[in-house]
Amino acid sequence: MMFGRNVNDKLPSLQPSAPIKINRMSYRQHDTNNIKQKGKCYHDIKKKMQPSSIKVGDHVLIRSEKKGKVALPWRANTFRVTAVKGDSILIEDGNHRLMRHSTAVKKMPITVTTAPDVPTTPPETIVAQRPRRSIKRQPNYYGYSSTA
Repeated sequence: MMFGRNVNDKLPSLQPSAPIKINRMSYRQHDTNNIKQKGKCYHDIKKKMQPSSIKVGDHVLIRSEKKGKVALPWRANTFRVTAVKGDSILIEDGNHRLMRHSTAVKKMPITVTTAPDVPTTPPETIVAQRPRRSIKRQPNYYGYSSTA
């Protein structure tokens, strides 16, 4: 019975009329796919993975290759996304075409400027004077005064 063998014992048992064929490869593939999927879910939760929000037409910044301690982390000019394929992003800026990984690209924040209808004047702030220390007089030890 177990592993297709006959069990030699005193207890009565059912004997299959024909040996049972087990497709071990399908079990292995099912198990490995299941394990891979569980591992991926666990990793995504632990690393707080999120889907990329970068789409075609967005303006992005590119991570600069650091040349020193004071170098800025992002390049100053912006690029436009022309194609997205998986983790790879194709970007261009005029004549330059670059392909970068999605981790080396940051979406440019959208700044909305609204013109105010009524000009507002900032409220006048009154700056309080700092407290001054009172003049400290020399002590008069036993009737002695320094002015005499």
